[in-house]
Amino acid sequence: MCWVLSRTCTLVYVECKGETVGSLHIGDSGYVVLRNVSNNLEVVEKSKDMLHSFNFPYQVGTHGDNPYSAEVKRLDLSLNDTIVLASDGLWDNLEIDEVASIVKDELADLNRAAEKVAARAQEVGMRSDVDTPFAKKARKSGKRWHGGKLDDITVIVAKVSKSSKAPIEEASEELKGSYLWRWLLALLCGVAAFGLYLKSQVPANMTFRGWITRPLSRLAGYIAGIPIPYCMRNTCYAFFCKAYNVNTDEIKQPLHSFCCMKDFFTRELKPNLRPISQSANNSVLCSPADSTVLSCGEVANDAIGCVKGHTYSLGELIYGKECSQMGAAELFPSLGEGKALYYAVLYLSPADFHRYCSPTAMLLKSRCHVIGYLNPVKPEYLQKNKAGLKENERVSMRGQWEQGEITMTFVGALNIGSMEFYFDREVTSNSPQPQKADCSLRKQYRDSPGAGEAAARLEKSWRKVHGGGSEKVEGVFVEKGEEMGKFNFGSTIVLVFSAPKGLRFAFEEREHVLVGQSIFPAPK
Repeated sequence: MCWVLSRTCTLVYVECKGETVGSLHIGDSGYVVLRNVSNNLEVVEKSKDMLHSFNFPYQVGTHGDNPYSAEVKRLDLSLNDTIVLASDGLWDNLEIDEVASIVKDELADLNRAAEKVAARAQEVGMRSDVDTPFAKKARKSGKRWHGGKLDDITVIVAKVSKSSKAPIEEASEELKGSYLWRWLLALLCGVAAFGLYLKSQVPANMTFRGWITRPLSRLAGYIAGIPIPYCMRNTCYAFFCKAYNVNTDEIKQPLHSFCCMKDFFTRELKPNLRPISQSANNSVLCSPADSTVLSCGEVANDAIGCVKGHTYSLGELIYGKECSQMGAAELFPSLGEGKALYYAVLYLSPADFHRYCSPTAMLLKSRCHVIGYLNPVKPEYLQKNKAGLKENERVSMRGQWEQGEITMTFVGALNIGSMEFYFDREVTSNSPQPQKADCSLRKQYRDSPGAGEAAARLEKSWRKVHGGGSEKVEGVFVEKGEEMGKFNFGSTIVLVFSAPKGLRFAFEEREHVLVGQSIFPAPK
């Protein structure tokens, strides 16, 4: 058996004569060998995770890791031993004991066993209340993660049995069509890359029918998730980087390691490239993303500006049309003498780093997910189409920071239109299920695992204004600079926060800012 993943490789072969298995393994895909002992399947051999660091596996390729660094093993097998090979989408979500239990119940039908294991891994990957192997590794590495991790899931279950001949002929026939399939994928990926390039050329005077933007974006998301043949990755991504002026020197992994365009959009950067300004000072906000400042300033007449000449109702932007008449005093009751309300609209282009972090230490109290369309959010488009931003699907996170209340609104956009939050896996943007436009899905965050003194101080400040007698910290606490989630394509973040009067921003409109850059100087 030979199984090759886009980033990692596990190769296992069984000698036709004898009962010996050989393996060559590199990365975080892997296998386990299970043996029936006292009517239980026990692990007799397991490949090890080969990682440079957390969530950064060894890889094979022209510019990847040295193949000689692979783990090579040989093990004597016994009749009826079971081998489970799987991608990291399985091992990140299920413990080996659970895998063994599922396989044991379905040994009579190995196809069904593989399907059940994969289905269970997918189910756990979508939950936020399970302590998964990936979550345990994240905590050990000092990172915050709750629940499962959605990823590609491939499972093969094999069993050692007596056979008159190996099915080599059948395997050969299956491989004959692989080259045609690869070229079809290459053609689709080329069309997708060209379409993404044309996206930047959308005429500003073009108006999209709102309902069509959601299926169009899902189609774009599907295409962006199609694996690109290894031999074409460097060319495809190099074309994209040149078209959008992406700095490839900042990318943590080599271009050929990204399986598809969606992986490339959500790429990680090399360590320490985005230092957090005044990281110990939670009285100063920093930029949550690499972005261009569309507008910033003080909220006036219960509205914020986005592009020149266009304003949006504060209540409608945060909570939808049903709250369009709500003013700043009602939305931010902590405003009083010496305090004012400010905003900043940050646009993430396709070339920007698509992950976003916390601009300061925050205690998030609630979330409002407004269902909407997915119009383009390019500044040139918004200049001609005022309704673009307020009609789009968006998720608003509301909470408390050192200077008062704060709201972060994450706005979806045309093409893919999805966003993820590591602490709230229930958010499913651009869902194919029919939802009435502009309806809102709300949630109160009830607990803050691991919250310390900073979270307790913010909780106390919140209760001074909003009331409540419980001393328990309720909400999701995030540290300054902590990664909160990611867009699967470019989009917009709107920050609205209370702060002392007289604040002056540290940047100008249309200026490009980086993650961690101070939004305004420290108060004197």
